[in-house]
Amino acid sequence: MREYPLVSIVTLTYKKFDYIYDTIGSVLVQNYPNIEYIIADDGSDNFPKEEIEKFVSEHSKSNLKKFTILHDEKNVGTVKNINRAYAYAQGEYLMPLSGDDVFFNNSVVSRIVREFIKRDCDALTAMRVVCNEDLKPLYYLPHISDKKILKKYDTAKKQYRAHITDRFCECSSGSVLYLRKKKWEELGKFDEQYILLEDAPFFAKYLWENNLEILYNVRAIYYRLGGVSNGMRNPLMVADSNRYNQIERKKHFESLNTVDRMIIKYICDFNGEISLMSRIKVYLKNPVVFCMRFVKVIHEKYKIRMEK
Repeated sequence: MREYPLVSIVTLTYKKFDYIYDTIGSVLVQNYPNIEYIIADDGSDNFPKEEIEKFVSEHSKSNLKKFTILHDEKNVGTVKNINRAYAYAQGEYLMPLSGDDVFFNNSVVSRIVREFIKRDCDALTAMRVVCNEDLKPLYYLPHISDKKILKKYDTAKKQYRAHITDRFCECSSGSVLYLRKKKWEELGKFDEQYILLEDAPFFAKYLWENNLEILYNVRAIYYRLGGVSNGMRNPLMVADSNRYNQIERKKHFESLNTVDRMIIKYICDFNGEISLMSRIKVYLKNPVVFCMRFVKVIHEKYKIRMEK
């Protein structure tokens, strides 16, 4: 039925499986009636395939229409892994769920699909509940108080400018980027010139011409701290980030306003330096932007503190 299009939920894994059954369990309890679930492992030598298959078999319900494990013997990186999984997916909508995150409740998928149909859109994002390893909630991303700011970003161009200058209130996260598959294909999928960084370049490409629907009040996932994107500085992630700064941030540089160009130049110059002295020089050359970003950091920490 049209009101229940197939939804493909995709979980990417690599070596770490501490919370995988929490993740899978949160998929299997969803009340949406038409789900495809794909687990795509990126060459883990400790991938517990048989245990996962047994768990799914014992806990799945009739709404799980298809379950697939894609396991590559060779590690190819996050971007190629998610492209492979999304290309394989048969659903009209694509929903990621990291191997250490869980859906907020059993109606998240139903709510997301209703919003897709209601808004007739190609991409949605929702709220993350940041938590510790025991799923104790710490704070929200984006923060509830950011709703007024985000409502001002009411066009694709405004959202693009906010994203490319790091002022998008934590909305540029692949962990809660829900897509219509046709649009993902139309945009050329995720850029495989990157190894680990799939979301930021895709947001930059999407937002240049397409508006992102933001579900301000929908808590989609419990988002555990840690992992490649927010943990230790992985050399591959550093290389991806440098590429993103030098290419994607500057792709439409001349069409941006003076303030946006100042911020982008500051970000690129700052991240291009390693030594403390070199970074101090960047501060001194860009005092206005430095003050703007310093105030932003303090404000973010204040909001988080007020939530606890």
